[in-house]
Amino acid sequence: MALWFSREISATEGNTTQEILLEDVADRVKEGGDLAGAIKGVTGHDPRAGDFGIEVLGSLVAMALIEGLKVFWAAYIKELEEKAGKSLANATLDYIKSLFKKDAIGPSASEIQAKMKGAIKDAAAKLNVDPAALDAALGAIGPTVAAAGASGN
Repeated sequence: MALWFSREISATEGNTTQEILLEDVADRVKEGGDLAGAIKGVTGHDPRAGDFGIEVLGSLVAMALIEGLKVFWAAYIKELEEKAGKSLANATLDYIKSLFKKDAIGPSASEIQAKMKGAIKDAAAKLNVDPAALDAALGAIGPTVAAAGASGN
């Protein structure tokens, strides 16, 4: 879920560097790798003379998105379980996405956006990402949530 929505935010934001990085992570996961290993494989960077640093910055923001959204989704799924009164551990990703898409156009949409932004900011702080580097990604959350809700109908 974190990887899916990180990719959606990056697409809305129009950040090609993040999109490529997250696509690579997704490909590695599809090939059977775990998310943590895929992230490490993609973000491992050996600084060399002539590096501009943009690749490293882009990967840090992407990692802040993934790490923050992992926290958000864990809390969101727990809330869904409390509402439903049952475990969703065996629920499919499509089922969770469908519930999210309904919430994304409902009265809790602004609360969802605020929780996502907070989780991403917290993750970015832990990764020492400059808060200004997050501005575009955080600005893309509202339109991305709205688009997810619109696609759920």
